[in-house]
Amino acid sequence: MHQRGDTLVDTRTGDRLTLLQTGADTGGALLHVAWVWPKKGTPPFKHQHTVLQETFAPIAGRMGVHVGGETRLLAPGERVTVPPGVWHYFWNAGDGELRFEQEVRPAGRHQELFELIFRLSSTGRLTPRAVLTDPALLAHAWALNEGYFAGLPRALQRLVFGTLARLTRRRAARGW
Repeated sequence: MHQRGDTLVDTRTGDRLTLLQTGADTGGALLHVAWVWPKKGTPPFKHQHTVLQETFAPIAGRMGVHVGGETRLLAPGERVTVPPGVWHYFWNAGDGELRFEQEVRPAGRHQELFELIFRLSSTGRLTPRAVLTDPALLAHAWALNEGYFAGLPRALQRLVFGTLARLTRRRAARGW
């Protein structure tokens, strides 16, 4: 696991993530990160978290957010907080670089999720639309997300992704 002050770089997209405070720093209460998205890209899938609250605050550029059925454009100095259980996604809504900070409360396993996504993207294991190409790794990412993707029934996600995530953990324990 990376530590406070470390920066992850996605060599495919140029995205950067700097860890400002980790769950280890805060006793699990908070993960605080700074993102740099150099260009428009594919927004994360519409999703919700069961227990996590996220706050997004642009520092430079324009950030689009869709939270609970409402779409907003945020400018530097503005922020939005997404409570647990609310569907959301976000994107670079400007023509240039977007810099923003994100807080995740509690920290959960989001740092692991971010590290996994950066590693897989940089090694070509994500499609250009940021979809994992390995179903077992998709299931592992789903488990780290601690929530649900829109468009698929929760029970189906728990059955399919939950089962695959357990198999992935076993596979990882054996060294893949």
